[in-house]
Amino acid sequence: MVEKDIAIGGKAFEDSRALQSAPVSTEDSKSPQNFDMREFQPPALAKLLDSIPAPALLIDPLSRIVFANHSCSRISRNPEKLRGLSLLTLFPEQSVVPEIQRLTEQVFSTGKSQVIDSTLEIMGQRVKSRLYLQAMGLGENKWMVLFVEDLAGEQTQAPPIQPYHDEFRNRIAVCGNTQKFPFDNHQRLALALRGSDLGLWDVDLLEHRVFVDNTWTEIVGYPPDEIEPSASFWLDHVHPDDSQRLLNAWNEHLGGYAERFKAEHRIRTKSGEWKWLMARGKVVQRDDQDKPLRISGVVIDVTDRKCAEEKLLQVARVFTDAIDPIFIVDLKDTVIDLNRSAEHTYGWNRENLIGKSILTIVPPEFRERAEMFHERSKRGERVENVDVVHVTKSGVTIPILLSLSVLTNEKAEPVGIAIITKDLSNLKRTEEMLHAQMEGLKRSNKDLEEFAYLAAHDLREPLIGIAAYAKVLQKRYKENLDAQAHRFISRTLDTITRMDCLIQSLLSYSRLEGDARNLEPTDCNLALTQALANLRSAIEASGAKVINGSLPTVKANPGLLVQVFQNLISNAIRFAGDELLQIHIGALREGTEWTFFVKDNGIGIEPPYFDRIFRIFQRLESSLDRPGTGIGLANCKKIVERHGGRIWVESKPGEGSTFFFTIPDWKTSGT
Repeated sequence: MVEKDIAIGGKAFEDSRALQSAPVSTEDSKSPQNFDMREFQPPALAKLLDSIPAPALLIDPLSRIVFANHSCSRISRNPEKLRGLSLLTLFPEQSVVPEIQRLTEQVFSTGKSQVIDSTLEIMGQRVKSRLYLQAMGLGENKWMVLFVEDLAGEQTQAPPIQPYHDEFRNRIAVCGNTQKFPFDNHQRLALALRGSDLGLWDVDLLEHRVFVDNTWTEIVGYPPDEIEPSASFWLDHVHPDDSQRLLNAWNEHLGGYAERFKAEHRIRTKSGEWKWLMARGKVVQRDDQDKPLRISGVVIDVTDRKCAEEKLLQVARVFTDAIDPIFIVDLKDTVIDLNRSAEHTYGWNRENLIGKSILTIVPPEFRERAEMFHERSKRGERVENVDVVHVTKSGVTIPILLSLSVLTNEKAEPVGIAIITKDLSNLKRTEEMLHAQMEGLKRSNKDLEEFAYLAAHDLREPLIGIAAYAKVLQKRYKENLDAQAHRFISRTLDTITRMDCLIQSLLSYSRLEGDARNLEPTDCNLALTQALANLRSAIEASGAKVINGSLPTVKANPGLLVQVFQNLISNAIRFAGDELLQIHIGALREGTEWTFFVKDNGIGIEPPYFDRIFRIFQRLESSLDRPGTGIGLANCKKIVERHGGRIWVESKPGEGSTFFFTIPDWKTSGT
């Protein structure tokens, strides 16, 4: 530990071990045998005993006299000298001693009063007396009051003692019931300290003696016999970050600069953990030069409180540093607090808005709606992500996403509302921009579709004319043309036919956008049956074997779904291998969608072409000698995507291909 100066008894010591010679003691209950009546004598008890006009002695369980009232002057010239003597010394006749001992033990064990007539040695004379033995309690200790009545009446002329004995017994009972006797002040203090978890400490600055109680030792986790007899033990266990602050508070009080010693600090327990303690104390004794001689105080474990404070600080930091504006209002909609983001977004300074109504940030035309939301929140209803409009200090309206959360006390009663807002200005601007772009894109697509349709339609007319002239030429001049001319004409007609197929496919592709909007529950089994019927000639010519399972009903355009099945099956026929072609068709439900598949054992596809084959007019080099326009799979992709699904292929060259496509299950997805 870093050495510090500590002011003790008006002197400055050079290090924290200035009190190392100070012994540390712990509390210990006082046993009856070492009870000192002069130390613990309650004034009310002494006054009560002195009011008895007859000798009255207070006896402890060891039969020792610990107090004699004023009337005991009748049985002793100096009653003070009776204190500490054994009760049995008052009896000159040894034969009666056993009986006196028996009765005394009986009073202490049963609490019942006893009466006995016996001879006492009074001022050198033997006097016949009546003794009243009355049990009583002082805190946890048991005592006995002995009243002496002179039966001869010649020595003292004292009145009968019985009425006073009964009165004393009644008064003791009444005082005990009303707790007016401070017999157990020390016990009460100990119980109060323990009940409040307060540890007691006391430092004799002159003698360098240190006292700590059991609660203090329990807090640090050390049994009393393991605590070193020095103040340095305490200081060595203080957290390094807290030691200087603790010593400053100690010296300020001892130097007279602070009315009390008060310091929060961490201390290392025996288990090695750190506990937060609050130490309080005050100088309770000074010498003639006003130098402190003794300082006493208490310590309490505040670890739980410090942990709670740390959590509150974390919550406060989250509140202060939150990205979204947050307002805290009471049940009357008065602003209690707001974070920095709220200041920045709304243009209000925190000090200026606190105390005002939260409706200050709500345009007048929307305030009734805002009050309705607040009332719903106070009733415990959830108000989340509501689109509203707020106004800044400068009068600018801003779109807001509003959420409210009711704040409650420990009784779950509403005490306020946390209002969380999100400025949607940037989001709204982005949405408007995207919307404008989408509208522009839709117009462009529509224009392109119209252009493609018109272009395709206009291209067919001259193409049809060219085909007609070629056929006339082939038919009319058949005899005049040689073989090579006939081949040229045939190739021309084939090219015209292929060109016409491409144009018709383009027309079909451009019309998909509008057709895909007309969705209805469609039985996929019927769609597949229609596709197989359309391909009957091709299937029979290829000798393909088509196997299909039961298919579901989905929400789709029936004609387009037929086209998807027809294109995929036709694709499998065109790319058949040397083996007998087998085509398997089925569907599996996965989550909220149906996954369809068309599997064949054809020539397969290389992985680099998995994406390319779905582009319009894209054909593989290996397929150039096979029929097709290169638009069938592009049509499938566009149709499936317009239905909210996706399409892909899995294949290995020489092992066939499997085409998958998905369509949402309209019964679960709500599409």
